[in-house]
Amino acid sequence: DVTNVMDLHEPVTSKETVGIDVGIKDMAITSDGNKFQVQIKRIKMLEDRISKIQKSISRKQLINKGNFYSGNYKRLLERKGRLQMEINNLRKQVHQYTTTVLTKGKYGTIKMEDIKLGFMMKNKHLSRSTQRIGINSFTVNLENVAKSKGITVNYVNPKNTSRTCCECGYINKDLKLSHREWLCPDCNTKHDRDINAAKNIKKSLDIRE
Repeated sequence: DVTNVMDLHEPVTSKETVGIDVGIKDMAITSDGNKFQVQIKRIKMLEDRISKIQKSISRKQLINKGNFYSGNYKRLLERKGRLQMEINNLRKQVHQYTTTVLTKGKYGTIKMEDIKLGFMMKNKHLSRSTQRIGINSFTVNLENVAKSKGITVNYVNPKNTSRTCCECGYINKDLKLSHREWLCPDCNTKHDRDINAAKNIKKSLDIRE
């Protein structure tokens, strides 16, 4: 229920800080090991259906030469609208659930990577995936709800947060996007790539509030 998520409560007094890494495999990963994700496979399937419907719509537009009021044309538009609404709802449900969990009082400060500085937005394929997940709308919603409850929200530069060992500070320059886990050669700590990044975000210096 959207109204429940947005309700104002007593200001949060916790001094605990959580770091949040955002990504493609999982939408949000916290420094204490929680992961949240939308139903990517379902969304992709719905997008494929929309793409096929859009092709039919485009063909009818060419055939009918501007007369778009046929029953079949209207039904195609309605089907497309229903599928798009389902995609929006799938994203919204996870965004709201994640926001509720993160702002229910455990944390007094939330630190997130500044996605504007992240490579995901600079890579057209990854940028498409971030739009599919709705990362930007999630972070905006989380910030608004958190601040309404008195929770501080700060942003950090995500550079090398995945590559840096959160235990000893070693930077793994050979780490690739496909490497989901890695072993630090200096301190022998085994890392989940995204949780490690979230832990580094938690410790990073803020670049903006």
